[in-house]
Amino acid sequence: MPTIADVTTQALSFPSKSRAILADLLLDSLNEVESTNYDKLWLIEAKRRDKEITDNNVSCKTHSEVLKRAKKELQCR
Repeated sequence: MPTIADVTTQALSFPSKSRAILADLLLDSLNEVESTNYDKLWLIEAKRRDKEITDNNVSCKTHSEVLKRAKKELQCR
């Protein structure tokens, strides 16, 4: 039987898309009941954010604006 170290080494050699799929599968396997609660919480959060946008209570930024700001902040560190 392979060790955690063996599995980790092999998993880290996968392409990033495969690693993301594997990570998602592993997280889903931890606790399916708990993940249902997360789904409900994310739905509540999505509805709250949608209402903020619809009511013009927040200013939205484009994807490129967010990336530009994030890159600038990372360069300052």
